[in-house]
Amino acid sequence: MIMQSRMDRQQKILELVSQHNIGTQTDLEKALKKKGYSVTQATLSRDIRELGLIKIATSGGQYRYASRQTIDDSTTTAHTSHATLASVKRFVKRIDWSGNTIVLNTDSGAAPPVAEAIDRLELPEILGTVAGDNTIFIVVHKDTTAKKVCKELLSLIG
Repeated sequence: MIMQSRMDRQQKILELVSQHNIGTQTDLEKALKKKGYSVTQATLSRDIRELGLIKIATSGGQYRYASRQTIDDSTTTAHTSHATLASVKRFVKRIDWSGNTIVLNTDSGAAPPVAEAIDRLELPEILGTVAGDNTIFIVVHKDTTAKKVCKELLSLIG
């Protein structure tokens, strides 16, 4: 086994979750072991928490670990605002509206970067967004309908 520092091990974890679909701590432990890192479940849990790893849905409906940096990078590229919103579509689970409010549900931890992407659109119909961990509230102007903005967001998300 490799003598490892916490920083080396955590860097390897980030590398593994960015390159592979790792959905459980057991999968992560096995991947680390293949790379020569021995880790206890308690240490692995602490590393996941310290690294801020979150679970996101894959296109096949499974879940995998991802770093918040991966999600944040999706919203800080030099693309246009529409491309930025399309880049975060994989994190959006549901979008609905009522009155002048739109409610958008995302993967856990993904609401802030998705809200940022929506804010970057600078749509005049939107008064503002409020993001929690996995829910975004979008308030639209009284002169427009939330249904119209909801449809526009759905078409931009793809």
